Amino acid sequence: MIKIWDVRCKKYVDEMDGHQFSEMNDLCLSSHQHFGFEQPSHDMLPISGSCSVGHYDGSLTIWNLNMRQCLAHDKLHSGEVRGVSYSADGRYVASASFDKNIIITDTLNVEDIQVVKTLEHDDKVVSVKWHPYLPLLLSTSADKSAKIWSPN
Repeated sequence: MIKIWDVRCKKYVDEMDGHQFSEMNDLCLSSHQHFGFEQPSHDMLPISGSCSVGHYDGSLTIWNLNMRQCLAHDKLHSGEVRGVSYSADGRYVASASFDKNIIITDTLNVEDIQVVKTLEHDDKVVSVKWHPYLPLLLSTSADKSAKIWSPN
């Protein structure tokens, strides 16, 4: 389950049911939403943006926060996904995996997620973060390195 909380009021808002997918390891949020905006039902608090989740089985899911629905599920890695991060514009998701790879995907069309680039470490990748406004990635690995990538 992905539980949504309003931290200002310290209140539970809603949840998104992901029981059909493998265990969730990490998630990231984006205020951008490239896929169409739909009105939530009258009893749901409108929340714009999306959420990406990295899973134990090497898959990535992308969720529409407003509709509380999973829009995409793709098995991108051969090892568990330990880190996920959106680019500053919300278009790209980087996923870090125990398969030693960082995969950057274009989420502009959630019905056809495109792999744009694959970056490699010498051992398990344990985290990945996009710079807040530059097209740079930072990753850490079990190979005892931290790398800054310019994936353009």
